[in-house]
Amino acid sequence: MKFIDKISTAILGIMFFSAPAAGYAAVYADEAEITTAWQSEHEAFIPWYAKKMQWDKELGINLKLLHFQSGDEIAKSLQSTDWAVAGIGMKPALTSVHAHKMLLIGIANNESEANAVYVHKDSPIVSVKGQLAEYPGLCGSKELIANKTVLYTKNTSAELLLDVWLDRFDLTKSDLKLKSFDPRAASGAFKAGMGDIFATWSPYTLVSEKNGFVQIANGKTCGIEQYVFLVANSDYASRHPEQIEKVMQLYFRGIERILHADKQEIAKEYIQFYKEWIGQELDMETALRDLELHRIYPLAEQIGMFRQNDANQSTVKNFLLEMIDFYNRQGAVKSDDLPRLQRLDNVSDTFLKAVRQLQ
Repeated sequence: MKFIDKISTAILGIMFFSAPAAGYAAVYADEAEITTAWQSEHEAFIPWYAKKMQWDKELGINLKLLHFQSGDEIAKSLQSTDWAVAGIGMKPALTSVHAHKMLLIGIANNESEANAVYVHKDSPIVSVKGQLAEYPGLCGSKELIANKTVLYTKNTSAELLLDVWLDRFDLTKSDLKLKSFDPRAASGAFKAGMGDIFATWSPYTLVSEKNGFVQIANGKTCGIEQYVFLVANSDYASRHPEQIEKVMQLYFRGIERILHADKQEIAKEYIQFYKEWIGQELDMETALRDLELHRIYPLAEQIGMFRQNDANQSTVKNFLLEMIDFYNRQGAVKSDDLPRLQRLDNVSDTFLKAVRQLQ
């Protein structure tokens, strides 16, 4: 499904999760291997932790983690890697070339406060705040933002945030000069002085703050929810539904662990995860803050969010329909695609309910 015709076709190299030691690998010799796909960010912490704790072994599976730099890369790799479950944002979940092969089966997190727009500290945009009464936390004005050069990554949650932020000022990306890079390259280029505005997500928001960039907007101040979805490969799910259920069991076990365990202990694990999975060092304060910025939802709450009313609507579907309507109003949806998009046939609570039955 596509909101926007121009979708980047370049797929960056896949970085595979470090191979376990020989003795550890032997533990999984007789287990069913399930391939999953994750980005360099918060939602990968739970499968990483589940692997570390050997929760997958307890369920009779060997959880394999593939490492990507963006949800768009994950979506494009579906055919070549045949992953079973992945964590990706709304845009690639609905706009990628393989969107019709993916089911939205859960919510990994809400990253509204972890996605942000930045400027250099000497930018005149910083000097104007509260011009929009409905969005008092936003910095800038239409005149100050127009014609600026923005760095971002196409078909990502950062682009979605950028689109909404600009819309608040009655602007679109056509009013700016655009430069799209992979997130790591965009962060480095902005640090080197390229561009006026930088739209990104965690962990690059953490890097941006360390680099002294000034945050002028995030999902919360723009009044938008930004979910990272758990998505299933529909072909794989039809062949092995029980394997999808097991991955979801692991994920919700991780959510419960984060919600109820000692925060300092979880943060210590998060620091190790960042070092091993992302290649960055975090201090305790930053780790606690990043965990707090990513809201997670327990199983019972997610079942409620996916539950449909008599009109075949739900909290999740309403959110997605609002975003479809937003892009339709911007003229970014083909008229022939709109009915198909609005049906949202790929939103499913089947696996959420299955996990509840297994508890």
